[in-house]
Amino acid sequence: MVEGDLELRPAVGDEIYVPLGRPDELEHPREGEIVYLDSKTRRVFCRCWCWKNGDTSKITQGTTDCAINVDTLGHLSREELSGLASWVAGSAERHLGAEARIFFLDRDNRSFVMP
Repeated sequence: MVEGDLELRPAVGDEIYVPLGRPDELEHPREGEIVYLDSKTRRVFCRCWCWKNGDTSKITQGTTDCAINVDTLGHLSREELSGLASWVAGSAERHLGAEARIFFLDRDNRSFVMP
């Protein structure tokens, strides 16, 4: 559950990270490491530019809302990225019964509000 804003930013180093599948362990990201976190609780959902997922953000049977990131660093065109995002959203709808929405973040669109 997110209590503040979701932020993608460099870590200060005192944030709280629980590794995926190891709910009893506690780590702190390195200063400057890129993390995705809750601005209020300072709980880190994932580290290392979202390559290292945390136990805090795992999907469970009780999950009712979920954000799935589809990232590119310029290797895909906007059209290719849009097609990939549509495939992920369609798969979630077909296989999980999800109601999917697609939002794009870039230098001109830096945030969105989930309804």
